[in-house]
Amino acid sequence: MDRLADVRAIDGRGEADRVVTDLARRIRQGDLVPGQVVRLRELAERRGIRTRALVMACTSLEREGLLTLRGDVAVVAPLDLGEVRSAYELLRRLEPDLITRASALARPEQLERLRAMIPGDGDDRQTSSAVVINFLTELCRPAASGWDLRIYDEIRRDLQRYLRLGFQVIEGGSAPGRSRRAEDSDRNALCHDLLDRYLAQDVAGLRAVITEFRRRGQQVAELSFEAGHPSRRTLRLG
Repeated sequence: MDRLADVRAIDGRGEADRVVTDLARRIRQGDLVPGQVVRLRELAERRGIRTRALVMACTSLEREGLLTLRGDVAVVAPLDLGEVRSAYELLRRLEPDLITRASALARPEQLERLRAMIPGDGDDRQTSSAVVINFLTELCRPAASGWDLRIYDEIRRDLQRYLRLGFQVIEGGSAPGRSRRAEDSDRNALCHDLLDRYLAQDVAGLRAVITEFRRRGQQVAELSFEAGHPSRRTLRLG
């Protein structure tokens, strides 16, 4: 329970929903790891809310596959290899078309902003990862509908904890021949290459770079399964 001691409220929602929002954030960030037990009764007492209200609010996290509820106890859901592979398959279907169509629609001021968004190799890791996510979203935006962007955001949100845990494996030295510095440098180089081809409206080149970008991302995400956390190595594609 020590790892839950700093759960903070977020203004504008009911207290149970605030707790659930923070639980979801901490699971996706890898602060709460697969298999970890969350005692909802104790958490509810600390936050001054009814246990039943918190349990009911947590059903949304169960539907998202982040928690499993067992009465007034929740367990952080195991990792699912099928989820990772399905998410990257969907990105490979979605991104090339969106980005190539968007390359013909982007305005000059957007292109200048995109170049400035790419982080440097020495930038803060957490910040630069978030910036790259925003960079890819902005590449898609000129051709994306609101529906496209919602699907895109959901896929990336689902991948977040796998990438965080995968990078933890790299940083812990459990992935021979790989380092976080090299991963960040390669990622930033791919961002520059992607933008150059975007500017040139090089459709074949764009597709090749996007494919490589996602191949490397999937490699990192799948490293999360080397951390010894509970996992389901099932495969669900489609």
